[in-house]
Amino acid sequence: MEKYEEFKTWRVPALQEFLRARGWKTSGNKEVLVARAFSAWENDIPLQPSAAELATTARREYAQLVAGLPDPLKFDDEAWTPEREGMEGWPNVMYHDICDYLMKDHPGKDQDLNNRLLNAYKEGKAFTYYSSGWLQEVFTCKRDGYIYLQAKCRPSARISDTPHKAWVCCHPTGTINRAYCSCTAGMGQTCNHIAALLFKVEAAVRTNLVNPACTSTACQWNTAPGKTIQPRRVKDMTFKNDKFCKTVDLCQVLSSVRQPMQHLRFPTSGFKTEETVPASRGEASSV
Repeated sequence: MEKYEEFKTWRVPALQEFLRARGWKTSGNKEVLVARAFSAWENDIPLQPSAAELATTARREYAQLVAGLPDPLKFDDEAWTPEREGMEGWPNVMYHDICDYLMKDHPGKDQDLNNRLLNAYKEGKAFTYYSSGWLQEVFTCKRDGYIYLQAKCRPSARISDTPHKAWVCCHPTGTINRAYCSCTAGMGQTCNHIAALLFKVEAAVRTNLVNPACTSTACQWNTAPGKTIQPRRVKDMTFKNDKFCKTVDLCQVLSSVRQPMQHLRFPTSGFKTEETVPASRGEASSV
């Protein structure tokens, strides 16, 4: 009880700091704080890491996660293809690929999780993220033989909070390699936001939106051939002879035709004299 008596001599701010460093509550009067501090000391509660230490640990764990792969969070915005243009190139992720990936850390051990994945996955929170529209547009990037998928998912508790950013690295055949999410459980690679992203890709594959068959697309063999020609004024057209590589300016041709015919001469054979053709019809010509 010597330690308890020592805590009784402490001031309230010191007791609160002692409890705060161990992640315990700091509310209540002094007697409550003394009892709580003595309980923390008796149970040997370790100190909680600071924010700087947590950030350093998170960076180290993320570096280990992306070891051997390019960091998707550092890709340029131009490298990502929007959902409408890149959906046909999504990986062929099937439902068994999702089950194998989510169960790889504890195969056969968590029977309840296995049953929920196989029977009641549509009732889970991850599938609700996808079906309710919490998962936003999925972007695609192909690099080094892998397909990277990235999407933002809004939090379910606070809609106005910053959306979580999740990415998944898959093989084109559908095998899931790695994943990450910016949420609290994202470093475990199996959070609900990552699962929602995988469920959306699986739904696209199941509905034949990924790598569609030729019989599922519009007819291509009967497409009318030819080039699209834009209308243009005659004066702006250029006529070219590909054989002799000559270009004719239509404006020059028309201007030469419009000139008066006073410089033209008729042939002299069969005529006694050679006269110039008058410029106007009103003038008489003598032969």
